[in-house]
Amino acid sequence: VTVAVLNVVTGIFVEQIMESSKMDMDHMLKARENELVTQLKELREFFRRGDADKDGRLTSQEFEELMEDARVQAFFLNIGLDHHEATALYQALDFDDSGAVEIDEFLFGVMRVRAGVT
Repeated sequence: VTVAVLNVVTGIFVEQIMESSKMDMDHMLKARENELVTQLKELREFFRRGDADKDGRLTSQEFEELMEDARVQAFFLNIGLDHHEATALYQALDFDDSGAVEIDEFLFGVMRVRAGVT
């Protein structure tokens, strides 16, 4: 009888731990999703600010000027890229060697790097 009671108590305890763990995981995933959305908005805003001629493309000169902003540098450092690595990423995203990167290419490339780091 004592063993049966202990088994029931253990079962209830394990069930509560599992439910708590699932809620923690759900909370963690939601927090991560919110962080991603925030970073994407921030990155989009950086791009828009850096796009001086408002043509929807970031030239290499515009990118270099953008990289002078401490907030932009902090963003890239946060995803694991220093100034030189961020510049190398920009150059890699310029697939057609046009000297400019469109916003979607920029966002996609930076977020792919971010996903690999975090």
